[in-house]
This record gives sequence, C-alpha cells and structure tokens, in this order.
Amino acid sequence: MSETISNRAKRKNLSSINTTDIQQLVADTALNCYGVVSLCKKSVAFGIVSIKTLKNQKAHEGVDVKRYLNGTIEVTIYINIAVGVKISEVLSECQKVILFILNKKYGNSFCKTVNIYAEGICVNEEVRN
Repeated sequence: MSETISNRAKRKNLSSINTTDIQQLVADTALNCYGVVSLCKKSVAFGIVSIKTLKNQKAHEGVDVKRYLNGTIEVTIYINIAVGVKISEVLSECQKVILFILNKKYGNSFCKTVNIYAEGICVNEEVRN
C-alpha cells in the first residue's frame, strides 16, 4: 500500500516539471555531444516541410516533448551534424547520453524514448539538407 502512495506522489511531482526545462536540458545535452553542430526546428505547413536552424539561445525549440498519463515522456529532436563524422554513431551516442541524463535527473524510467533525426550536414558554418 505504501508503494502505491509513494508512486502516486512521485508521478505527481514529475508532472509538475516544466516542459521548457526538459527541452532546455535536452538541447544543452545534445549540443555537448560530439558531432552535433546545432539543433533545428521542423515545421510543416501545407504539406511542405521546412527546417530552420536554431541559434543556441533558442535551441530548446528544436526539442519536442510528449507527455504520457503514466508520468513518462518521449523526446524528439532534430539536429545538424558536422561533416566527416559517422552519422549513425553520433545519433546513437547522443540518444544514449540524453536518455541517461534525463533518467538520472528525474528518476529511472522517466524518459522511455528519445527520437533523433539528422536533418542536415554542416560544412563551414553552412547547413546543407
């Protein structure tokens, strides 16, 4: 019985976490990963997909957080990668680090899924999609 009460209290505390705080933590973590140059925001209007590269102060806008009723979240981010790195390794390592940081800060199994999409390759401060 006490486990149920503590789980409910924990879930209530996790639901009070601001989404912007989670987005900023994920953005900062992703930008510190090897091979990640910047985050970008994906927007769909009338069937046309537009990718907008974000500056560091607005990097959290490139992170989508989906909350579930059981208190867990799903994170989706769009990144630009440096030229000359193995894309699969950068995405895999970035995914592992973000998942580790979120679960370490907010409790085990807080974040179930981290989806990372490589939207561009940066060459000399220029993004090519």
